[in-house]
Amino acid sequence: MRILVLGARGQLGTALLGLRGPHEVIGAGRQECDVTDREATLRYVRQVAPEVVINAAAYTGVDGAESAPDEAMAVNFQGSAHAAAAALEADAALVYVSTSYVFRGDNAEPYGEDDEPQPLNLYGLSKLYGEYAATLVPDHYIVRTEGLYGFRTPRSDTRHFIETILQVAREKGTLQVVADHYTTPTFAPDLAAALQQLVELRPEPGCYHLVQSGSCTWYEFAAKVFELTATQVDLQPTTAKEYGSPAPRPAYAVLDCSKARRAGIGPLRPWEEALADYLAQRETSGLNLK
Repeated sequence: MRILVLGARGQLGTALLGLRGPHEVIGAGRQECDVTDREATLRYVRQVAPEVVINAAAYTGVDGAESAPDEAMAVNFQGSAHAAAAALEADAALVYVSTSYVFRGDNAEPYGEDDEPQPLNLYGLSKLYGEYAATLVPDHYIVRTEGLYGFRTPRSDTRHFIETILQVAREKGTLQVVADHYTTPTFAPDLAAALQQLVELRPEPGCYHLVQSGSCTWYEFAAKVFELTATQVDLQPTTAKEYGSPAPRPAYAVLDCSKARRAGIGPLRPWEEALADYLAQRETSGLNLK
């Protein structure tokens, strides 16, 4: 099977290119295939002629999207539409990677695929529009995930939560982390392996949720990172209101993955186990920038 990964230089794209298996996996970063350019995307996908297109290209700045809505929409919405058009022309299946931030976050239990999306911020809205665009391909898979982290390539210009808080701890020795918002930290290589299962099994097209098992507050996540790295830091809990991020976040961004399990995908291991694995690897990995 020939699989094309768009957004191949991000955390998830890097993990997808590192998978082992019988498939031919071709990675395209923005320099090779800028999804915001419709004609360039059509031309590139036509040249590769994949059987599956995994669109992991994304604008991921939640706060940044509030001040740069056109840029966020260009990648997450128009880029998704361009990838969908290219996959449709190539008669390929399409996997679009989305987010739990399409939900409002006031549920009392994990969100299922059939729950109504009500994004609170521009980032979530742009990803929801990207989901709608992906449905133009009959053989489409919308995969929502949450709290993604992984190894970064030397050409990556983003830092995820773990690297950010470790840097702050080293430089300042103290920090506050939100303790009233829930998430499920998800390790990119684990998600990549689940996506490989998805494209191999090819269940009924539609939306699937894929995250690690379990959930925690961002404060609990940070505390576990510092515990596992033996980092000495004055960690203080705060509320989302007190923290005052430019973009509002869903207070409960936890996803129900039972549909994926019924399809034979996953379950992903507990988030604590995946985190310990990442931290054990990060010191020796050439893919991680300090």
